[in-house]
Amino acid sequence: MAEPEKRFDRTCHQARLLRVLGKIAVQNQTMENSTEKATGTNLMASTNLVPLNGITSLLKYSVQNLPGAMSHPFVTSEVCQRLDRVNKWLQNYSCGTTELLVWDAYRTLETQQSIFDLYVEEIMEHDPAITVLQAHHRALEFVSAPSSIFPHGTGGAVDVTLLINGEEAKMGSGFDAFIPESAPDWYKLNPPANPQELEASINRGLLLRAMEMENFAGIDTEWWHYEFGTDTWAATTGQAPLYTKIAHTPTLEGPETSQRHVPRRQPILEAGVAQVFINSENRSASLSGAQHAHYYARTSHPTNYQMAEVLAELLGANYVSLLQSGLSALRVALKSVVPPGGSLLYDIGAYYECQGAALDLAQDLDWRMVSLDLTDHNEWLKLASGEYGSFDGVWLDNPRNWFLDTFKIKDVSNFVHNTLESVLICDTSLQPLQPALANGADIVVSSLSKYPSNGLTIGGSIAVNDPRWLSSLQKVIATEGHVLAPQAAFTIWEQLTGLRDRLTARSDKAKYISLALTKYSFVQNVRIPAAKYLGGIAGGQISFHLTDSSQGWRMERVIGHNALLKHGWAKSLGLGCTFGAAFTSTEHFASNVRHRDAKLRSGTNESLIPVDMVRLGIGDEPL
Repeated sequence: MAEPEKRFDRTCHQARLLRVLGKIAVQNQTMENSTEKATGTNLMASTNLVPLNGITSLLKYSVQNLPGAMSHPFVTSEVCQRLDRVNKWLQNYSCGTTELLVWDAYRTLETQQSIFDLYVEEIMEHDPAITVLQAHHRALEFVSAPSSIFPHGTGGAVDVTLLINGEEAKMGSGFDAFIPESAPDWYKLNPPANPQELEASINRGLLLRAMEMENFAGIDTEWWHYEFGTDTWAATTGQAPLYTKIAHTPTLEGPETSQRHVPRRQPILEAGVAQVFINSENRSASLSGAQHAHYYARTSHPTNYQMAEVLAELLGANYVSLLQSGLSALRVALKSVVPPGGSLLYDIGAYYECQGAALDLAQDLDWRMVSLDLTDHNEWLKLASGEYGSFDGVWLDNPRNWFLDTFKIKDVSNFVHNTLESVLICDTSLQPLQPALANGADIVVSSLSKYPSNGLTIGGSIAVNDPRWLSSLQKVIATEGHVLAPQAAFTIWEQLTGLRDRLTARSDKAKYISLALTKYSFVQNVRIPAAKYLGGIAGGQISFHLTDSSQGWRMERVIGHNALLKHGWAKSLGLGCTFGAAFTSTEHFASNVRHRDAKLRSGTNESLIPVDMVRLGIGDEPL
């Protein structure tokens, strides 16, 4: 007889979750040091959310150092106004002794993902016999999926308590204390048995009264959680939901910060050289040298400078150069490191199109090229022994394009620097937000066409921290005249503010879809990059093999047809009937995209990619 399924105890699980959260929490400060009361006279939100100014806050997830946690509370404009009225009512009602204390408001996708992952981790520790997919399903019973329209992500949900005479009020249980006593109606069903419980009951009643006066709705498990305008609020009140999308992560801007994260609405988008004159007299004076005009050269456009500054912050780089494509960026990086007659070591798993470009350079510049499988430990031993000689540069993709193997860049960089005494060039196009520079890569190359631009335009970037490489790169860029058009820079700039959220969402969906693919008998060897070596975000790529290659052909026909439909011919199918998410791209060598009788890129690994292999790129559609 089979063993009965283990019953999952929610109360015990959530108590354990608190211990997990405690592992990453920083030491709590005293109230006078950790609470914040923003006057807000010079603060504004750069998105559709507004800062919750004038109300005391102690943002718990920020105190606990959760990834992506907000350091200042943000909500929608309507919620902000209602909370302000709640706070004023409480102060008037109590003669100034009682006010709101905000524990959580708008929550980023990264924070929601962290909370969700902690649940999954704790569930699997509690029940090692279950699969990852089963753990994800159980976690959904307690935490909203990061890929869903979770309430805190809309700016319409807040976690609040009372502050009485400057101290947190006694409420019977604390923040995120997932125990039966945290239910709002606990003391109605279980009359207070002592003065402490009576005080907690009175305080909860006061908070509930104040919040309901402004049409907030609570939930039945957490006395501190209230919502307005969300789907949950709509279901409780019978009204139509007001906030049906995840809000963009806002930023605070005051007198000491600039508008650089927000593209100017009227940038100068003239490609090439431009001079700006106020009138004809001004033009004549400028041309005669009597007066200076505003002058912009091809490689020093202000739009490009501002976009590069934002990209540098995302990549953790001191210097970023923008080029017209990822392939151009790679060629410049290689030429800045490897001199004529020099030598380059590269991983055989690098993208075949890039390998082709490198081999063309090698032929022109008389480079010695050595291609190795750098996932093979024996090859590293041979390199250490000097069997392959010395190299000016080492180049690899991380993750490997198609095969999605993930390198430990920190270990690779130590070996390259200390043993080979060489320069490490890392192409991060499949996951551009990984901390490659922080882990020791000298030069980081990335395509801006796939993720940073959200597929809207083409571009490439080179990021470095050491000014020595900047000088070498700029020499090649200036000599060959590489530049990213300002129109393209502006388009990418607009998309950069949502890059981390988009990539995190795609990474989350890739996990689900990869698990779903394993359920199909004709699918084998499903691959997904290792997120723990990429800064916690795997990216939006999956690759796998098919036992029946005709399935790949059919899949691509459906997806290719889908892409055409999205251009306005009809409503897209979205592949929702199969996996619940649309794929932005599919590549399969037995398909109609690239026939096997087409000319392969000579000398690259293109011929080594199996005919039964498929690579999927995950789209932005919700699961």
